[in-house]
Amino acid sequence: MIYPYEKEIDAAAIRHGLDSELVAAICFVESSFKPGASRYEARFQTRYIDPHPAYSKLEPVTRELLSTSMGLLQTMGVVAHEDGLPLDRLRDLFRPEISLEYGCKQLEQLFQRYWQSERERRDLNVISAYNCGTARRTKSGNYTNQAYVNNVVQKFREYQATP
Repeated sequence: MIYPYEKEIDAAAIRHGLDSELVAAICFVESSFKPGASRYEARFQTRYIDPHPAYSKLEPVTRELLSTSMGLLQTMGVVAHEDGLPLDRLRDLFRPEISLEYGCKQLEQLFQRYWQSERERRDLNVISAYNCGTARRTKSGNYTNQAYVNNVVQKFREYQATP
């Protein structure tokens, strides 16, 4: 086995037309392959979830889950919900197969968004956008989350080189 959850990662990647090694690299950087990993984004909740007409009347715990990145791919609850995960199942993002399904669905959508870009730039845009919402660049042409992008690319290359 090259990385943890290899079978589950391969299955989700194939379903969404992704490179398994890229999905694994993102899992490594996002959660160190810990399915119980989470990160609550208080600013995101205050700015986007609480004022949103569809979410503002929900229970506080549900609004918090919508504002939390969870699982192997650290998928935001709101992203998974908007892709079809019911509100009462947001905690399922801690299950590897659910995290991989919704995270890979998001990656697939990002690849479709950037499909016209030259391949290397497209891949970097997708990695950056997965992490920060959009592929934001500085005036120098670097990504605002360059360290994250570099870490994913380095791990992706390591996994690709492993026989």
